[in-house]
Amino acid sequence: MVRGAHGLHAAELSQEKLGFAVGVQRNFISLIETGQNQPTIGTIFRLATALGVKPSKMVADAEKLIDRQERSNRNDSVVRVPSVR
Repeated sequence: MVRGAHGLHAAELSQEKLGFAVGVQRNFISLIETGQNQPTIGTIFRLATALGVKPSKMVADAEKLIDRQERSNRNDSVVRVPSVR
């Protein structure tokens, strides 16, 4: 949710600086980035403010990423049976 066009690289922020701006620990930012933790709506708003983007944009981008991952997982789990002629 934090990486990408509106992520740390675009804002030139370290995890530590972003965590400080948002009021969370650096490792919490890392866990959000890797998908191991999910921020509350309040944290999403504070992240968006610190990154200079709208919270709705962050949520929409995260939703798109999740949809892509789910589609990819479905495609990977499809068993292809050769046709018999």
